[in-house]
Amino acid sequence: MKCWICGQPGNSGEHRVKASDLRNIFPQISQAMPIFTKDHRGKPKSIGSLKSDQLKWESKLCHQCNTALTQPYDRAWETLSDYLQKAPIGANTQKIRLDKVFPGSTKYSMLCVHLFFVKVLGCLIVEHQVPIPINSFTESLLTRNPHTDVHLGFGTFPARRNRKTAYIMPLQVNELNNQTHFANCQYMIGHVFVDIIYSISSEYLSVVCEKWHPSHSNKVLRLSKFRNNPQAIQGFRDRRGGSKAFVES
Repeated sequence: MKCWICGQPGNSGEHRVKASDLRNIFPQISQAMPIFTKDHRGKPKSIGSLKSDQLKWESKLCHQCNTALTQPYDRAWETLSDYLQKAPIGANTQKIRLDKVFPGSTKYSMLCVHLFFVKVLGCLIVEHQVPIPINSFTESLLTRNPHTDVHLGFGTFPARRNRKTAYIMPLQVNELNNQTHFANCQYMIGHVFVDIIYSISSEYLSVVCEKWHPSHSNKVLRLSKFRNNPQAIQGFRDRRGGSKAFVES
């Protein structure tokens, strides 16, 4: 299998949910203290190590792309994720100051956060053969430029602050003539979530609350309340396999 970013031999597995996020939620994973995932039939499976292949995408990257190229993207999200997990964010909190999260490098660091989720969505597209042109994703990752059609929405679900879960919800897609016009999934870590949104039309984006893109980046990030995948758009269907749920034993 080839690396879907650069085309070299794919010899490196990428975690579905970032390893640092899993460590944040589950600091003591072992055979004696496993976490659990459910397969597509809902059958639970125990996992006793963060190195388990069950935690990784089947779509592969090469070592170079998974380390040197995308490491800044991983580290930027790790910083923001850690901040959101620890910040005293309550039900009425609507925004955070990004210059407090990334002092001196706000614009570049948030571009890297964007590219981290471009990589996540790219892995989903490749693994489940979603009809979205992958070349635009590889170009963004290789050139470190934002993807025009990928937006993000950040938020918290305060009622879940003490919940020990981490998952990616199934990818919901709207297709016409075998072309995807809109796709959406949610990346959830404890009480923090990120909407990952692909849209080739502003018409679909109108149903998305507090969407963010590097092209209109500033030093304030507005947070939205937790919601299910948008139901205002008809014709969605599930791309099975996007969801991997983990709970404490």
